[in-house]
Amino acid sequence: MAKPKRKGEMEIPNHIMADLCSRFVINSDGNEQHPIRIFYITEHAHWHYIDFYCNEQAELPKCNHKALTKYIFSYLPSLSHFLPKFDAMYQEWTVYKRSIPSYGGILLSPDYKHVLMVQGYTSKTSWGFPKGKVESEESGIECAVREVYEETGIDVEKQIHDAQYLDHWFSEQFTRLYIIPGIQTDSAIQPKLRKEIREYKWMPVEALPTHKNDPITKQSIGIEPNNFFKVIPFVSKLRKWIAKEKSEYKPTLPASEFTVKGRRGKGKEGQRRQGQPGPQGDAPPTREGQGRRGQQGQGPVARSLSEQFSDLLTTQGGQQGRPVQLMTRGGGGAMFGGGGRRDQYQDTDTKPGKSKTKANMNVGKLHLDEFHSKAMLNFKFDAEAILECLKW
Repeated sequence: MAKPKRKGEMEIPNHIMADLCSRFVINSDGNEQHPIRIFYITEHAHWHYIDFYCNEQAELPKCNHKALTKYIFSYLPSLSHFLPKFDAMYQEWTVYKRSIPSYGGILLSPDYKHVLMVQGYTSKTSWGFPKGKVESEESGIECAVREVYEETGIDVEKQIHDAQYLDHWFSEQFTRLYIIPGIQTDSAIQPKLRKEIREYKWMPVEALPTHKNDPITKQSIGIEPNNFFKVIPFVSKLRKWIAKEKSEYKPTLPASEFTVKGRRGKGKEGQRRQGQPGPQGDAPPTREGQGRRGQQGQGPVARSLSEQFSDLLTTQGGQQGRPVQLMTRGGGGAMFGGGGRRDQYQDTDTKPGKSKTKANMNVGKLHLDEFHSKAMLNFKFDAEAILECLKW
C-alpha cells in the first residue's frame, strides 16, 4: 500500500496515512461514491491532519487540501485510477463548491452597537461573520446555528429568527446571514473546532467599512478596510435594519398621554352619543314617547303643573262649573301657541291691578309664561288628557 517516494514529493508516514484513510475515506465508503463527493471527505481528513498531526510533529510536511487529496488518491489503490484526470476533477469540485450556499449569523449586542467578527485560521488579515457551507440534508437556519456554534461556541438556536436575515451573491455563491441581536459582549467565545478561528473581536457597527477605501475603519479600530471584503456588502443593509428596528420600538405611553374613545376626549362620534340612550350612550334606556326622562316619568315642574290642574278641576271647574282659562303667549286664545307676536300677552278675564303670579292660579287663571320653556315642553304631553277631561 505504500507508494515509492519520488524526488520533490512530500512524504507522510504510513501510519498517519492509514489513520486518515481508515478514519475518513474507507469507513465513509469514499471509494464507492462519486468522485466529487470524495473531495468533501478528504477535506475533513485535511483538517484533521493539520489540527492533530502537524501541530504535534513539526517535521511533518504542511500541505493544502489539494496536495493531501492527491496523496490519498495515490495511496489507495481503489482511487489511484482517478489520478490521470485528477486536476480536471478537482477544478470541477472547486466550481461546484462555490455554488453551495453559505449560512451564518450576525451576532449583535443588546444595544445594536457592536457586532462579533471572526478571523479564519488560514487567513492572517481578513475578517468576517461566522458562517459556513450547508451540508447534505441540512436547512439554512440549521447550518447557521451549527456554524455559529462551531466558530464561536455560542448556541443561538433559541435566539435565531428565520425572518431576520441579509442575502448577498458573491459571484456564483449565495450567502445568507441571519441577524441575531441580544448577544452579551461578555459571552464566552470558544471555537469548537481546532485551527478554525484565529481571533475574534467585538467591533462597533459604525466602524465597519461600506467600501474598500472607507477611512473610518482604519481610524476607529486600526484595521485596513480592505480586510473586510466579505463584510462590506452587508454593512449598509445591516445599518438600515438596525435603524428600522430602533424606530419601530416605542415604549408604552402612560394613561395620561393618550385618550380612549368614549372616555377621555370622546371625539365627534363620542360627543354625538353623549346624552343618548342605548349601549353606547350615557343616558339610560327610554320607553317610546318618554324622551330622556326614561322610566322616571315627567320632570318635577311638569308634575307640579299636572297637580295644579287637577286641583283647579276639582275646586274651580268641578264644583262651580267654571271653565279653566289659560294665559298663553300669542293670540287667538289657543292653549299652546297661536297667531300674534311672542312679546305680547293676551289676557282673558283678568282684572286691572291683578298681578300675574302663581298666587292668582286659585281664581282659575294659570299663567304659563312664568314657567321655563322646557317645563312647557314636558307639560305638553299631558295637554290632550286635560282637554279630554274638560271636553273642550
